[in-house]
Amino acid sequence: MALDVFGREAQDPGSSFSADNSVLTFSGSAVVDAQQTNLLIQNLSANYQQTITRLFELGNNTSTFIQGRTQGTLGIARVVGPKVATEDFISKFSNVCTLKENLIHFNLGGAKEACPQTPQSNEGFIAQGCLIQSLAYTVESQDVVIKQQIQMQIISLNKTKEAGESLD
Repeated sequence: MALDVFGREAQDPGSSFSADNSVLTFSGSAVVDAQQTNLLIQNLSANYQQTITRLFELGNNTSTFIQGRTQGTLGIARVVGPKVATEDFISKFSNVCTLKENLIHFNLGGAKEACPQTPQSNEGFIAQGCLIQSLAYTVESQDVVIKQQIQMQIISLNKTKEAGESLD
């Protein structure tokens, strides 16, 4: 068994993939590609949970679990950029009347040519019923770049198999 310069077992390279073709799209009255709107998104995080109630009965040692409703949040960190793109995005995703149309689709479609020996996946997710709940802004002295944090509530989070295909 070969050891590295620190006396540790040498690692075997695992599988790899390229995220070159990853796509983030926002849907409303029309599909909006994040790369074409200059939203300058730096980070996206989703949290989706279900309520679980655990009941105990007096006189025995059994537990009963009741599965409740689901709910979620989605966070976006972005650099404040072109005014039109920002206003359109906030207007669309903060309007409770367009809730059914407000979708965010993230697709991790790796570039096959980047790693031809590795099978590529088009897995991703679709957040449905996205509604902006809060906006926050920060700026730091070293770069004077205005950063925006967007917090959304979401109705559901669904997996996708291929770009745009839901796993209902």
